[in-house]
Amino acid sequence: FSPKVFFSFTEIPEPADHRAYNAWHQLDHRPENLLLPGVLWGERWVRSPDCARSGSAPDPALAKLHYLNMYWFKDPVDQATAEWSSLAERSFHWGRRDDVHLANRLLMGFFRPIKGYVNDRVLVSADALPFRPTRGIYVSVTRIDEPRSPEAETLFRWYDRSRIPALLACREIGRASCRERV
Repeated sequence: FSPKVFFSFTEIPEPADHRAYNAWHQLDHRPENLLLPGVLWGERWVRSPDCARSGSAPDPALAKLHYLNMYWFKDPVDQATAEWSSLAERSFHWGRRDDVHLANRLLMGFFRPIKGYVNDRVLVSADALPFRPTRGIYVSVTRIDEPRSPEAETLFRWYDRSRIPALLACREIGRASCRERV
């Protein structure tokens, strides 16, 4: 679907700033980014207080996460990401980067998608999945010190053959039977 994706894990430290951040992101930032010819899609999810309480214990670096922002890019990806970065720089100089006053970026960067998965009951391809409305997402962030090591390959194999198929078999991640299996 896409040779590169950008993720931003965002915290809004002041509770009163959520409304301003949401307005800026939804009404200014996201529409301008989606207009770029090299951006295939962009989406944002909120980690509500209820979700944070019911989720697993995250890495302390991501414990204060409120929003996950994602943008998919198309080829030529170097040109697409350059245009996207240029828009970010220009909008800063236009005085339209409210996020610099409101948000902390806990983790952000460009990543290379490896493989897409979709549950058979969904009836759309993995490439179409980003365009499908969602009621929630499950995110796992893994940092691997030696990503080319035999241990890393064993972990990647486990994700591909055990962990992800077990997650796909669940109708709802929060259900006890799914937590036990996964």
